Amino acid sequence: MFNIKCMGCDYPHESDFEIIRENGYDCYLALFVRTKSRLVSNGSIKSYPSNTFVLFDKRSPHYYAADSEEYLDDWIQFDSDDDFMSGMNFRLDTPVYIGDSFDLDSYFHMIRNAYYRCQNNNAVIYHLMSAMFREISQCAGSGAVQVRSLSSLLTLRSRIFSNPEFDWSVSYMASQLNVSVTYMQELYHKAFGVSCMSDVIKSRIIKAKDLLISTDKPIELIYPACGYKSVVHFSRQFKKMTGVSPSDWRKKRP
Repeated sequence: MFNIKCMGCDYPHESDFEIIRENGYDCYLALFVRTKSRLVSNGSIKSYPSNTFVLFDKRSPHYYAADSEEYLDDWIQFDSDDDFMSGMNFRLDTPVYIGDSFDLDSYFHMIRNAYYRCQNNNAVIYHLMSAMFREISQCAGSGAVQVRSLSSLLTLRSRIFSNPEFDWSVSYMASQLNVSVTYMQELYHKAFGVSCMSDVIKSRIIKAKDLLISTDKPIELIYPACGYKSVVHFSRQFKKMTGVSPSDWRKKRP
């Protein structure tokens, strides 16, 4: 479990803000700096961009400061009787750039709300903090947070899976991000580990499987609703992705 000692969100400071604690705390400190800052890493003080996270170990030296502009952070001082760092891809006392890969600030706010409600919220806090650290671990391990325009890519990917029937093309996707077709393909693969059109196909097959199981619509109505112009192409791609024909998939229906 996680035992929060104290915490805060949206803490502003002036441009000359600086914290130096040679012996740290007798507990962990989770720090999310939402503005440009200077942080200690491997004994050296370096500049880091906004939206950088660091988890200080117990009694580790602390150094964090503004970097020529106003400073804003979220923080949690906590103890844990679990080996919560097991399997994580980030290290204690090492800054992790989060960027816009996910909304870490929202985690801090949800944890704060659970913490200040006090009554019987230990389980909620445990799950929120566990999920938060797992998300940070994925950022540190995947490298996806370094991708340019990640927020726009995430929005685009959401649109693909929400609208599989749309006539998606790489050139159209590139136009949405104002990049070249080649660069669009590189960005998408770097961010998600798959090609743009692989995701389009996946989204269409997901919708087709759902329609085959949940409705009695004939295949002649299903394939255009999933973005296909030919029943032959639809059936071939469906079998390639699932191992069975659309008709055989429908037979699985309870």
